[in-house]
Amino acid sequence: MNAPTVMVVEDERIVALNLCRTLTRLGYNASTIISNGIDALRHIAETRPDIVLMDIHIDGDMDGIETAARIPENLMLPVIYLTAYSEDATLDRARTTKPYGYLVKPFSERELHATITMALQRRVSDVAVRESEERLRLALAAGAHFTRGGHRHRVIIGKDTRLSGYMLETALTSGFLSMGMDVMLLGPLPTPAVAMLTRSMRADLGVMISASHNPYEDNGIKLFGPDGYKLSDEIEAEIESRVLGTGFEPAQGLAPSAQLGRAKRIDDAQGRYIEFVKSSFPKGLSLEGMRVVIDCANGAAYKVAPTVLWELGADVVAIANEPDGTNINAACGAVHTERLCEQVKASGAHLGIA
Repeated sequence: MNAPTVMVVEDERIVALNLCRTLTRLGYNASTIISNGIDALRHIAETRPDIVLMDIHIDGDMDGIETAARIPENLMLPVIYLTAYSEDATLDRARTTKPYGYLVKPFSERELHATITMALQRRVSDVAVRESEERLRLALAAGAHFTRGGHRHRVIIGKDTRLSGYMLETALTSGFLSMGMDVMLLGPLPTPAVAMLTRSMRADLGVMISASHNPYEDNGIKLFGPDGYKLSDEIEAEIESRVLGTGFEPAQGLAPSAQLGRAKRIDDAQGRYIEFVKSSFPKGLSLEGMRVVIDCANGAAYKVAPTVLWELGADVVAIANEPDGTNINAACGAVHTERLCEQVKASGAHLGIA
């Protein structure tokens, strides 16, 4: 795990150098020293540090408080103020920028470390809350678009094996239920399964929580219309405008208590998709006599892919089929085929698939 990057904004050079040495000794990456607000904002935009230690009295026309106030809010960058002054007026100004900490000089190494640690932990929580709010707002916006007519509306939600999928699934489900839409949870399934089941189960909307071949830390959302196809650019733009726009009032579309949606797991979702995939295989043909290595990338197809191949007659060797929430695409899958190549040769397989 990489050490957190700390930017030091301090106009007294000796003080700044000593602070950086202390931070390095504590295990932080602290090589950037800035003395004024203009340069601080530029470096923040270019390097995106994990946290900023901001002296209140710095060079230039802007002091540390004004500089912190100009940091884009969407960065959610923790700022800890450093100052030799603790008068009420300064504290009141600093408070308006919602800092993550306030250290009065001189402070001890232990105080510094504790304040930074708590600030970084708080940022993780803040980011998680904001992302959940964004997903909830997306669900409300999509629900508002697809809630048309008097029928009971249905939403399909699938996901891959990323750990964050549980959190996003919960946030999206909450949003759809509050709009009066029933939610059917598929669990881990490939993206085409969500598209197919959206159409076959007559859902109004399909949602896939996945970031494809990206690392497990990333995640994303794909939306499908009732026909099982990706939404058009026009519909995506309309939903995006609802999410980002100031005119969208989600509360106006919330269902009365007695009309809230209901959520349930679809236990046979994997079986439905497996049979669908098998039905696309030419009748009269079989994979009998073939040995196939399948690299599941510890992802959404880790169960269905080996099952489909085996039921079609193949001798299946499955690898990377034990997801733990953090190992998706880790040294496996379509972008890391070394292990697959080795396994194909070692097992004498006819074919390797990733």
